[in-house]
Amino acid sequence: MVATKHYESYPKGDIPSYLAYGFRPAFLLMPLYMIISIVLWVLYYNGYITLGFIQDGISWHIYEMLFGVGFLGMAAFALTGTPELYPGTVPIVGKTLRNLFGLWILGRVTFWTMSIISVYPAAIINIVLFAWLTVLIAKPIFKDPAKRNVSIAYAFVAVQIVQIWFFLSVAGIVSIAPWEVLKIALGVFMVLIVLAIRRVNTETINEILEHEGAMKKYFLLVLLLII
Repeated sequence: MVATKHYESYPKGDIPSYLAYGFRPAFLLMPLYMIISIVLWVLYYNGYITLGFIQDGISWHIYEMLFGVGFLGMAAFALTGTPELYPGTVPIVGKTLRNLFGLWILGRVTFWTMSIISVYPAAIINIVLFAWLTVLIAKPIFKDPAKRNVSIAYAFVAVQIVQIWFFLSVAGIVSIAPWEVLKIALGVFMVLIVLAIRRVNTETINEILEHEGAMKKYFLLVLLLII
């Protein structure tokens, strides 16, 4: 089956199990980070703490749910799914995977401390982080002669554009509230999710139908229904 062909291109060497697939470090980090973010938001919302990271706590919360937690979901899907969708693509594992998620952690630290270090370090690190992920998943997509899933690559670029817009807003370079930009970001994320789900469902159904002659049975059933 197509979903197992990526093993043929898997890198050689001793790779730790938690860095063996793209989804593993993402899913290890996600629960802990979601708990920390939600606890901080609840404390802020009830007036127990203040968040001086950006102009308002709502923008902090939305950004971290979308670009903090959301990045982990995007990375898990893209880095694990791309080698399966495009046989011959070398899976991103080991050192590269470690460095990518290390940069994600640095991005969270710089974002949380923007009131101390200013917005620019956080902006640069998080923009570079998304650019890196976009390049990793876009390369096999654009190498594909059929250009399948190119809409997913464009959606990643759209997410990056909105993120840049957000940081320009936080820095006061553009005259729009950060949370207004984040509402647009939410819409872009929803489009990306729909595109990803559509691709996964199509690939799964095709594999099921092609397995052990199921495709012939499917067309025979359709023909009988038509008759």
